[in-house]
Amino acid sequence: MDNDLISVMEAFMAVNNKIYQIKDESITFSNGIKLKTGAIHLVEAIGNHPLSNVTTLATKLGVTKGAVSQQISKLMKKGLVSATRRPENQKDIVLQLLPAGNVIFHEHAQAHEELYRVLSEKVLNFSVDDREKMIELFELVGQYVDEYRQGFI
Repeated sequence: MDNDLISVMEAFMAVNNKIYQIKDESITFSNGIKLKTGAIHLVEAIGNHPLSNVTTLATKLGVTKGAVSQQISKLMKKGLVSATRRPENQKDIVLQLLPAGNVIFHEHAQAHEELYRVLSEKVLNFSVDDREKMIELFELVGQYVDEYRQGFI
C-alpha cells in the first residue's frame, strides 16, 4: 500500500477515534440538563430543521430511524422536544424543540460557532480546489464505510 495513502488514513482514523471517544461524554447545559453528544446533535438537527420527521432527521444525521426514535423518547421525557401530527397527514409525526431544548440548541450553536471560527481561519488558507478535494475525500470515505458496514449487517 502507498505510504501517502497510509498517512492520510492514519490521520483520518486518529480524528475519527477522537470524535468517537467524545460521543459517550456528557455535557451539562445552563438549564441543568445533561446530554451526550448524540442527543445534542439530534437537538441541533431538530433546531435546524423544525417540523421534520424521524426519517428526515435520520437521513441528515446519517443514523438509523430506530436510533433517532430512541433518542426522541429520551428527549421528550426531559422536556426538550415535542411531537405532533401534521394536520394534512395524520400519519406523519413532526418534531420541534420546546423552550428547554432551545436553550441547549443555542448553547451548542455558540460552542460550534467558536470551533468553526478557529477552524475557518485555518481551512480558508487552503485553496478552493483543496477544500473541494477534502469534501470529495470525506464523501468517498463515507461511501466506503457504508459499503463496509453492509458486509457486516
